[in-house]
Amino acid sequence: WWLHTAIVRTGRLIEQKMSSRIPFTIEELNPFQEWHHHGTSLSLEEASKWARTISKRQNVKTRIRNQEGEVIAIIEP
Repeated sequence: WWLHTAIVRTGRLIEQKMSSRIPFTIEELNPFQEWHHHGTSLSLEEASKWARTISKRQNVKTRIRNQEGEVIAIIEP
């Protein structure tokens, strides 16, 4: 998990330099029923794996949004 987070953070730095957005955002629903940004991914497959892992480990609902901000997947714990 730590390695994946480091890769995502590196991706964000590249994103800022290139002034383009990362295609997929992973968010979790916190106890206050607010969506919390958890990370980004260049790949839908990686975003889906990460969202499922977060959902299962933390027993929370997660979602994936595309570059336009549209919700493309919701994962239940």
